[in-house]
Amino acid sequence: MNLSPLHDGLRTKVEQRVRTKPELAPLIQSVLDLRAAASSDEERARHDRQVERLIRPSRIREWLGFALVAVIGLLLSHAIYRGRQVERAAAEGTPTTAQVERMEPGSCLIGTKSERCLTLALKLYPALGAPYSASLTQSIPVEWLARVQPGSWLTVAVAPEEPQKVTFDVRTMSVAPPAPPASAQ
Repeated sequence: MNLSPLHDGLRTKVEQRVRTKPELAPLIQSVLDLRAAASSDEERARHDRQVERLIRPSRIREWLGFALVAVIGLLLSHAIYRGRQVERAAAEGTPTTAQVERMEPGSCLIGTKSERCLTLALKLYPALGAPYSASLTQSIPVEWLARVQPGSWLTVAVAPEEPQKVTFDVRTMSVAPPAPPASAQ
């Protein structure tokens, strides 16, 4: 490969790149052949730019790797944030007896093998006030799936200022299910 027609800086870069990536040599040679046949300085400059693009290392893998790490980081951050939101809602919510009326697959952004995203349609029986219907969509640990079947009684956390905002309270699963309230009879 005759690199003598190239200016010193480009020649040095081509030599270094061909040493690290010898498979580029035939491509560079074909561009150099086109450059040698060029009839104008403008055409030769265009071929020089082609050679520069050929020897420029590809950053696609690096960018894809960075993007993948960023996406994984965002998903993990979201999972941690969502977990803390659920914990806070359960801790600040009013414990309320509820009966599961319907259970169907939910749509959560992320989950794990040890939990299932479910939408539970519930009939809530607050200590004060009339029973009402609400629903929740949440990832529920697999070990508690038997406790959330239709007809089951649960203790859920209800946001004091928003009665429709209901959270599955995993802390209440370690005790026996609540008895149906008198208003449910």
